[in-house]
Amino acid sequence: MKPRKLSRVIALLLFLCVLSGCAAFRDGKLQRVTPWPPEPAPAKKTIHLLVTGKAVVNGEEKPVQQGTIKAWEAETAKAYMESGIFSEVKILSSDADVHAEVSYLDKGEGSQVWAFISGFTMLMLPFRGTEEFTVTTTFKDRKGKVLGSVEKTEGASFWFQLLLVLAMPTNSVGSVFEEILLDLNRSTLKDARAKGWLY
Repeated sequence: MKPRKLSRVIALLLFLCVLSGCAAFRDGKLQRVTPWPPEPAPAKKTIHLLVTGKAVVNGEEKPVQQGTIKAWEAETAKAYMESGIFSEVKILSSDADVHAEVSYLDKGEGSQVWAFISGFTMLMLPFRGTEEFTVTTTFKDRKGKVLGSVEKTEGASFWFQLLLVLAMPTNSVGSVFEEILLDLNRSTLKDARAKGWLY
């Protein structure tokens, strides 16, 4: 291949890579909590968070990286701290009035064959996948007595396709998934507070 033609091919590849994007769109099953944060708690307690989780891809359980657990932990703690319900949210210390055992289930679905075809065509043919997050939170008092559990689920569809970069500022996969995790925990806190488990 002549140098000029080769440079044109490289330029085209780079151009396609720049234009390619990924966007995610929520299912909308989970009702968002408004207003947020809620009314201040009359008597604030401390809470300890223990975050665990597992991932299932196309029906097969996969190991969860420690970095993923830390990311889930960070979003969980953010929701609890922003709520204004607690005097302190603890991760490392278990000395707290209330304990929340937060378990994540991340279920992903997508065709590996279609993902290869989409990549081979440089995203001219789109690839679609789904992600569903389920958060099960068990609340306990200082002595370890179970107060109750709350389970919340929300999903999203994501697309890899040429020109989807235009949707990325507001619908990037990372920002949508972070928003989902926050809303799952906010909804959990709303229910737990209504049941009187946090006071």
